[in-house]
Amino acid sequence: MTASSFAHDIDELIKRVNDGGGWLQALVANHYHDNGDYQKEFYWTQKLANQSMACEQYQVLEN
Repeated sequence: MTASSFAHDIDELIKRVNDGGGWLQALVANHYHDNGDYQKEFYWTQKLANQSMACEQYQVLEN
């Protein structure tokens, strides 16, 4: 998988999870954490908090 195809895949995933899917949102937040984009990680972690997804939010912060 090339970097550009992965970027496309993450963009597609974001479109699908933007309005729900807590554990998928946690995966997106974790992806941004792993890549050092803490601003985007915070955005997705905040979405989890706003949905009362404490377990998923904890998992993101734990990584």
